[in-house]
Amino acid sequence: MRLSPSIALLRTQSDERLVKLVREGSDLAFTTIVERHRRAVLGACRRILPEARAEDAAQQVYMAAWKGLARGDDVRDVRAWLLRIARNTSLNALRVQGFDYDELREATQAALRGATVVTTGRDPHFPMPDGPWPGTGAVVAAVEAAAGVSAVNVGKPEAPIVQAALDRLGPGRALFVGDRIDSDLGAAANAGVDGALVLTGGTSSLAAHRAEGAVAVRDSLADLVLA
Repeated sequence: MRLSPSIALLRTQSDERLVKLVREGSDLAFTTIVERHRRAVLGACRRILPEARAEDAAQQVYMAAWKGLARGDDVRDVRAWLLRIARNTSLNALRVQGFDYDELREATQAALRGATVVTTGRDPHFPMPDGPWPGTGAVVAAVEAAAGVSAVNVGKPEAPIVQAALDRLGPGRALFVGDRIDSDLGAAANAGVDGALVLTGGTSSLAAHRAEGAVAVRDSLADLVLA
């Protein structure tokens, strides 16, 4: 199948050039952006949502991105910008699904009957455009308080989850990158690997630079990779 000259040419352009063309009214330029970053966007949605809902969320990401470019949003790093939209869109989808009192009641009753409470993390909150939202740690704390039990944490900052990733990567140097001092740098330290901080979460620049154990602090993952 031969591509039209316009599509073939657009695929050779930088993200910055494509953004400019989209703002000038090129639908094909936006299609090229979607094609280029489709896998990363869908992967970001899948990390938060089940497969079926992730596909829907990815479509919402592209709609939001199109509107953002039409509005003239400041986009310096297209990939990072799309991934932020993907994360926020997916978390919003979880919010719509909701965590209600009935689920808290069921979890409490199960724990009181002897079920083991397992959590994948203890982050108390996570950043959203309208301010911090309660995170996994806040929900788990409610179950622990209601049932008088302590949850088993299989996520950060415990070492096993990092070690599992290292086992899959194989021999070589590794750098653990995160946006929280307690869970991310803590996980790196517990696993015995270097840790770096990015300022895309709830950690301030001052706190990040004062943190012990961070081999680097950058505004974003892109800044860290390209440094």
